Amino acid sequence: MSAETTIALVVLVVAVPLLWWLMWRGWRGRHERQADVPAPPAVPEGFSADLVAGAEGTYVTSTLAGEQLERVVPHGLGVPSAVVVRVGRAGVLLERRGATDVWVPAADLLGARVQRGLIGKVVDAEGLLVLTWRLGDVTLDTGVRLRREADRRPVLAAVTGLTGQDTP
Repeated sequence: MSAETTIALVVLVVAVPLLWWLMWRGWRGRHERQADVPAPPAVPEGFSADLVAGAEGTYVTSTLAGEQLERVVPHGLGVPSAVVVRVGRAGVLLERRGATDVWVPAADLLGARVQRGLIGKVVDAEGLLVLTWRLGDVTLDTGVRLRREADRRPVLAAVTGLTGQDTP
């Protein structure tokens, strides 16, 4: 092995763990700064998805409302995952695979819109459904990329109907 290859290998062996450690510290620091973010409420017994039975997609993340680069990490809210969106008169259920489900009561919904992107996820024009909601004293934007474009309008209409706003 040449000296250049040995140096490159040593740099790689040192740099990769160092980068992982720095990323972990950043995630932990964000978690500590956001310790006041409460856990989402539990899904009420008897919840009925009578408005939208289920639209599959990807849960992108939750951010502080209006701050599209400020990912919220406590309680797994920053973890991307596969999702099934269910909407009923009582609220919105985001059933996540491999992560904790997120229940948004209708009373806590502030609005919904479609937009192009949210923290590192940029999609086609109006390809991301964003729910704005209250979680305790914190206001969040939660992004969901629905798998089928045909699901976007019904989900958006159902959610905006719960908030009383006009469908964008």
